[in-house]
Amino acid sequence: MAKRLKGWDVYVRDCQRDPVELPLPGDEVITVTMPTGGRTRAFNRAMRAGDETALVTALFGEKDGRRILDLYEDAPGNVLTEVVNDVLREFGMAQDQVGDSAASSS
Repeated sequence: MAKRLKGWDVYVRDCQRDPVELPLPGDEVITVTMPTGGRTRAFNRAMRAGDETALVTALFGEKDGRRILDLYEDAPGNVLTEVVNDVLREFGMAQDQVGDSAASSS
């Protein structure tokens, strides 16, 4: 008899994360939500293509992504990588975290 996995709804519930806030200069704060599957696929395509604009848009959305890219123009070259990596870590999506939830649930 085949082993039965937990149901789709349980996977979805287990993978949910609360939004995070990214303070910007001044009193501005953007709220970053857990990427959906569609946004994650767009992020991955942008990553493979080396398209920073598409990557930031997929992760932060059109408006907030544009704001981050505007700030990035005059910032150190590695700041975008740091911000993106921190957001991915918060959502359990960093390269070193992929598979952690599967390993911890078995």
